[in-house]
Amino acid sequence: MKNYLSILFLLAALSCFGQKSEYEYLQKGNKFYEDKAYQDAEKQYQGAVSKYGDSFEATFNLGNALYKQDSLKQATEQFQQASSLAKNEQQEASAYHNLGNALLKQKQYQESVDAYKEALRRNPKDEDTRYNLAYAKKMLQQQKQKQKNKKNQNKDKKDKQDKNKGDQNKDKQNKQNKGDQKDKDKKGKDQKKKGSNGQEKDKQQQQENKGDKGETPQKKKGTMSKEQANKLLNALDQKEGDLRKNIQIKEQQSEPKHIEKDW
Repeated sequence: MKNYLSILFLLAALSCFGQKSEYEYLQKGNKFYEDKAYQDAEKQYQGAVSKYGDSFEATFNLGNALYKQDSLKQATEQFQQASSLAKNEQQEASAYHNLGNALLKQKQYQESVDAYKEALRRNPKDEDTRYNLAYAKKMLQQQKQKQKNKKNQNKDKKDKQDKNKGDQNKDKQNKQNKGDQKDKDKKGKDQKKKGSNGQEKDKQQQQENKGDKGETPQKKKGTMSKEQANKLLNALDQKEGDLRKNIQIKEQQSEPKHIEKDW
């Protein structure tokens, strides 16, 4: 990048006797500037601007001293002011050229392109300005491409985050649904178990209630009560006694009779 940092030397006379003239400020400032003592040069140029605020030369040179110290924002202000104080197109072209340089160094590429164009309108044959304009356009294009890429990356990142968030919500919903189904199944099992237990309990209660009402349990077929068994045994005993009695009688009757002899 090429710069217009030439110092303007004025051949101005003293405005009044005993007062430091603009020329003296500029002369001392130019000497410091050539020695690269930019801070001292700035002080001299600032003195000239303070006393001679409408001086293009003092304002322009102050901008150059600030630029050399990387005080780019202040330099930009001085070059803008100098462009409005220029007395001819050559001075305007120089002010816009250096304004473009200050903006370019601040990476304000679109603004620097505009400043170089203004310089070329005043001085179309200036190849240094044309070169800087091409360089600024290239940097502007790269800046726009980076911004576009960053925007796309942010969009992709956001889309990915939204997708991940959606998947997480879906998984969460699925887990919740499974949990609800599990609770529902458990509740159904509990109710079924409770119903079964209730039926068994009711059946048992019914049986107990039957016992309380004095209902005689059904006898098994072919069985008899103890009382009936006793009666049957007594009957058998009596019948057996009668039978034995009858047997004894019959035996006595059947036994041979004892007959005495007659001879």
